[in-house]
Amino acid sequence: MSGDKFKHKYSDIIKKTIEGYDNNERCNEIIQKKCEKNKPKIKECCAKPYITFITPNMGPYNALTIIYIYGGEFGKVKCININGGKVTTFEILNPNRIKVHIPMIKEVSKLYITVSTTTCTSNGVFYCYVEKPIIIRLDPFYSEFYPYGCISINGKNLSTTQTVNYGSMILKPIENINVISDDNIIIHIPYKYPTENIQIYVTTCGGNSNMIKYSHTPPPII
Repeated sequence: MSGDKFKHKYSDIIKKTIEGYDNNERCNEIIQKKCEKNKPKIKECCAKPYITFITPNMGPYNALTIIYIYGGEFGKVKCININGGKVTTFEILNPNRIKVHIPMIKEVSKLYITVSTTTCTSNGVFYCYVEKPIIIRLDPFYSEFYPYGCISINGKNLSTTQTVNYGSMILKPIENINVISDDNIIIHIPYKYPTENIQIYVTTCGGNSNMIKYSHTPPPII
């Protein structure tokens, strides 16, 4: 078969084949554009909020408490989650701190707290309830470091002691209070401070204890 006849015979086939490829490419372009147009829009998640700590992180039962939540990315927080429930009454003080009222929740020992935006939820932290302190007995004793005397306060729920009221004086940990256990703390009586008919009570994260009158004459200092 001569070259002209071959060309004439197959030119239409080649032409249709080439047109077919061109049509396929155009179809693909049209389909691609439609897919892009109808592609569902995905909501972009804002930066995930996170909690570093809360203060206070414990408090008394059956009391309305204000706490401060510290962390980051709080600008778009929509609610505070407490044990699965949502609290919408709060104040964003800045992107790193939130003020919130903790509602009174009965029959639980601790609360699990997170913060949420419309799309993201932070890590969680715990707020613990503390039982009210109880003083059962006061025992005086003396040592070479505190010759004027110390008082051993025995009772219950004393491990979170914040202050001890000794008459009109307020004693604080490290300086005048040693927390030994949940049942015992030791207070150091200020030098030459009266020890007769002194009212004593303890303040912890769980509130104020009962009040006990203390009266004791220390031995003479030689």
